[in-house]
Amino acid sequence: MPTWRSHTVPCVTCGADAAAQPGDEPGQARYCSRTCYHAAQRTCPAPASQTCEYCNAAFTPHRGNRSSARYCSITCYRTASHRDGTVEATCPSCGNPFRVHRSRAARTERGRAYCPACSRKGRPRIERVEVMCAGDCGLTIIRTSSQIENSATGRFFCGAACRNRVGAKPRRQPPRTCVTCQAEFYPNSGASVGRFCSTKCHNVWQGRKRQTRVCNGCGAPFTAKPSSPARYCSATCYTAHRATPIGSRKIDSAGYMLIYRPDHTEARRAADDTGWALEHRVLMSDLLGRALLPGETVHHRDGNRSNNRTNGPLRQREGKWLSGNLELWNTSQPAGQHIGDKLTWAREILASYEDAATLGTGRGA
Repeated sequence: MPTWRSHTVPCVTCGADAAAQPGDEPGQARYCSRTCYHAAQRTCPAPASQTCEYCNAAFTPHRGNRSSARYCSITCYRTASHRDGTVEATCPSCGNPFRVHRSRAARTERGRAYCPACSRKGRPRIERVEVMCAGDCGLTIIRTSSQIENSATGRFFCGAACRNRVGAKPRRQPPRTCVTCQAEFYPNSGASVGRFCSTKCHNVWQGRKRQTRVCNGCGAPFTAKPSSPARYCSATCYTAHRATPIGSRKIDSAGYMLIYRPDHTEARRAADDTGWALEHRVLMSDLLGRALLPGETVHHRDGNRSNNRTNGPLRQREGKWLSGNLELWNTSQPAGQHIGDKLTWAREILASYEDAATLGTGRGA
């Protein structure tokens, strides 16, 4: 494949050697640097003036664009490019007719679009007018003519304080008197019944007949409206006492009857600490007048675990301590097998049950 060999040609500006490029025609001008190129461009004759195809104004095109220049400015170029979508309009500043795109025609009618000449010179100053504040302050404020023309009510305010005090729109109803503080106020738009000037006055009026009640849970006094069915002073007391009243009963999965006594010793001994206790142990503790000892259990004589019937205080019969269907048992074991240990254990048992005071009828701890 043949290879192209570079050769040099003299620079058009300074005469120094300049490298020729592949495809150059014979005698094509070349430059050794960009400095020589720009110097040669400045020495070229000035281009002749041309006429804009849109506005017919004379203009001098750029040196590098002398052959394709058709418009004097970018505005004329864009307008001519969209000539099919333009309409005839009158400049609000100078009154001369000019063509503008139909999307800007509405702005021209409102005085917001100008011809290219007036746009270059600057738009006219916006007319400003002094008006009085519609409030009771008596101040003078500045508004533009367009704001005055477009205002639906014709009311202008110096600030939010006057607007909120008087109202941005004309009042449609006469002022009313608050039943709590006797102050005059304007009701909300469309409100046929307005008795209070604020939420604070409404709450004061609602609380004038509040009643003092006693909480069913903790016994503390609290206030409530007459129409309110409240029986607790707070949500905490309501949650703690509404589901399980004192003395409630239920049967567990093993068949034993449970009673809700959170203040009883047997309930505090329970591992779950929910206030529920075995009813037969609670009844036996109440019959003894003390808490059950670690080795004491309560036996159901008929075998029915939910039958906790009693018939008065504990009584002894044939060595058995019982009341109704409940019988007190003891399952303690001696510490050892020596005779002395058994005698000590026997004396402890006799000391626990020989005292008649242990068979009282007081309530449990």
